[in-house]
Amino acid sequence: MSAERRGPHTGPRGRRARPVAGRRARDLLAEGCRATRARTALVPALYCPDVVAALGRAGLAVRYYDVAPGLGPPGAEAERELDDRSVLVWHHPFGCFQQPPAHAGVPVVEDACVALRTAVVQGLDHGDTELRVFSLRKEFAQPIGGVAFGRRAPALAPRLSPADREAADVWRKVRTRLRRSAEAGQAATRIAREHLGVRLSPATVSTPVLTQLPLVSAERDRVVRTLRDRGIAAWFWQERVPGAGNSTAPMAWELWRRLFLVPLPTEQTALQACLGELGRVRLDPW
Repeated sequence: MSAERRGPHTGPRGRRARPVAGRRARDLLAEGCRATRARTALVPALYCPDVVAALGRAGLAVRYYDVAPGLGPPGAEAERELDDRSVLVWHHPFGCFQQPPAHAGVPVVEDACVALRTAVVQGLDHGDTELRVFSLRKEFAQPIGGVAFGRRAPALAPRLSPADREAADVWRKVRTRLRRSAEAGQAATRIAREHLGVRLSPATVSTPVLTQLPLVSAERDRVVRTLRDRGIAAWFWQERVPGAGNSTAPMAWELWRRLFLVPLPTEQTALQACLGELGRVRLDPW
């Protein structure tokens, strides 16, 4: 693989590259993929359709790899689909940080949109990654904002519009309370894990901070309606990613039919109310 495809490894004079903030995490991720000069983005078959659309707008074709049972890391499943004109989009689902392949042989762009607090607790070194993108809007309920770390982050700065500049202010605001927010999320995650047990994905067992609780139910639609009627903001992907079905990605298809997410509150009264309501609906074990 050429040096041009790999891109810069450090910032000026060998220093770690500074993070780059933009209005939307999905656009940072799509621009990061386009900057690798890959033709095809390989993404999980259980994934956000809005990100897939952003990749298309950035000029990339999209192919899918199936997910592993329990939302664990796909490993060889993803690597088998790669070729030398691909970029691998590696997903850290719902706060679960999963180590990407060390020798994928192609650029790796990490979608860690709701895993920033997990990264803080685990002390991850973003300087050792190519590109890792977090969402300030999704994880911290900000009106806008995504932030990208890694060796490829400086290449995104010239691509930002003037409207993206205000995201830097959002990042500064979040950064001042990041450690405190991570600690609160860690405490809430421990309580939720003890309460829900096997009804939480096994991929969450070692996750310090869950932003969303990944839950499954054979009665998903009814359960989500019930929870929303009771003030719990449960949600699920209304549409599958285009082109990924039961024949090509059977595990993703099965999970898409049953999976839903519940934002995990960190304030104790709201947390106990949320867990109480989850105890009143049908949740299936993973």
